[in-house]
Amino acid sequence: MTVERISDSDPQLLAFLKEQGIVIGAVLTTREGTPFSESLEVQVADSTQWVVLGRPATDAVFVAHHSL
Repeated sequence: MTVERISDSDPQLLAFLKEQGIVIGAVLTTREGTPFSESLEVQVADSTQWVVLGRPATDAVFVAHHSL
């Protein structure tokens, strides 16, 4: 999936996402976070690091899903 838009309503969250490489145009891979945490693990293309994002962060990132 590719990041199409990121809400700018929280400048601190926007800065955090940018530090993690989650910016418009970034290609992401996702996997479920820990059970009952409402989290999602995200990996930016060409990175080996997984970032755990909670609901406020995932609600701020809008993506387009790739078709196979």
